[in-house]
Amino acid sequence: MSFQTLEAVASRTAVVRVNLLPGEFAEARKAKQLRLALAGSLVVVLGACAGAYGITAGHVAAADEALAAEQARTPALLAEQEPYAEVPTVLKQVEDAVQVREAVAQGDIPWYSYLDQLAAVAPTELSFTSLNLQLTTTADAGASADPLQAAGVARIAVVGETKTQGKVADWLDAVAGVPGVADPRLSSSTLDPSTGVVTFNADMTLTADALLGEQ
Repeated sequence: MSFQTLEAVASRTAVVRVNLLPGEFAEARKAKQLRLALAGSLVVVLGACAGAYGITAGHVAAADEALAAEQARTPALLAEQEPYAEVPTVLKQVEDAVQVREAVAQGDIPWYSYLDQLAAVAPTELSFTSLNLQLTTTADAGASADPLQAAGVARIAVVGETKTQGKVADWLDAVAGVPGVADPRLSSSTLDPSTGVVTFNADMTLTADALLGEQ
C-alpha cells in the first residue's frame, strides 16, 4: 500500500484514481474477452452438432438393422409365395372358361325350367306320360308347315292323362301364360270308357324369348 493510500485512509478522504494505461490496452482486453465469448459459443455449437450427429447416427444404425432384417426375410417370403405362383394363371383360365360357357349358352334353352313350369301349371289329376323336345332348324324358324303354327326356336310335344276334357283345356290356358311359350294347342284327345281316363296330345312353340341370352 502506498503512502498516498495510507494517508487517504488515515484522513478518510477520497482518492482520485487515474487510469494511466494507453487506450490500446483496454481495446486489447475487450478483444480478448470477445474472443473468449466466441470460443465458448463455438464450443457450445460444436457440442450441439456432436449430439445431433450421435442421435442421427443412432437412427441410421437402427434403420440399417431394420433393413437388414427385412432383406433377410425376403428369400423366405419368396419361397412361401412360390406354391401360389400359378394362381393368377388358373383364375384367368377359369374366367375365360366362364365367358366361353356364357357365350355358348346364349343360344341354349333351359329345358329343365320349362318342364318344371309346364308341370307347375298343371291342374290336379293331370299327368304327363311323355315329352318330346325338339329344336327348330334355321330353315324352319321363319316358316312352318302349318301356316297357323307360330314360328319359334323349338317345339314341345306332350302326351298326358287326366279325368276330364276340362282339365286339359285349363292346362292349355295356363301354359299360354308361361313366358316364351306360344300357340299351345290340343292335337288329339281320347276318352277310354272302361277307365274314364282321357289321353291327350298337345304341342306348343318356344319363341326366341325362351333362349338363355334373352332372359
